[in-house]
Amino acid sequence: MYANQGKEIVTPEVDRSEADCITDFELRFKKRTQYPGACSLDYQAAMQDVSELLGWDYKRNCRKGIGMYERCDAFARGNEEQGRGTLHGHCLFWLRGFDKVRDSLFEQDPDKRQRSREEMEKFVDKHFCSNYEYSSDLEVTHNQCHKIGKIVDVFEEVDDQNLRDCRSESLRLECQGKIQCMFCKEDGKMSDESCISTVNHSNMALASLKKIVSVLILIQMSLQMMLIILCHVKDVT
Repeated sequence: MYANQGKEIVTPEVDRSEADCITDFELRFKKRTQYPGACSLDYQAAMQDVSELLGWDYKRNCRKGIGMYERCDAFARGNEEQGRGTLHGHCLFWLRGFDKVRDSLFEQDPDKRQRSREEMEKFVDKHFCSNYEYSSDLEVTHNQCHKIGKIVDVFEEVDDQNLRDCRSESLRLECQGKIQCMFCKEDGKMSDESCISTVNHSNMALASLKKIVSVLILIQMSLQMMLIILCHVKDVT
């Protein structure tokens, strides 16, 4: 990126093959280990963007205004290297007024505690949430039972105890972050293939998105052909 500053950067195509994606990944892995300085520069640029979103001055290390979570009064970050050779950070930021919200969770009045809990849950659900839907109309195919449907209609979330087990150093190896197919469970045909990981989730969603992109490309080509034919007919007449 920095070596080609000012030049056009070719971005990957969304409909590229699995083999091309793996080749690209291996190339980027090699470059990251060969040029760690470039990775560091890119990482620092990304962290600067994060600081801007939080309303924190990256260079002066102080508050600079209202961020995406209101006013941030303090910010700290620890940087680590992942097994794949890339950098990642653990960020801790303190929001103005959060101490009052935290204290209200331990009020003696049970009604006040409940209201505080509901307000906290509402804030977390609004700002710290994610899902596997990608799009409300995106459908995926589970190869094990050949069921087609939205991710939220095919796979069910794990229970709270499973999430707790995933935080254990030993139990996490058994859980592997997998969720199970509701149709396989109903049919009583549960197997290792009935449960999928978040990586499988992403791959299924990408496969569906590629199909959508392919259809859109075909529609675009058909419209272009129709336009050419109409223009030709108009010229003839």
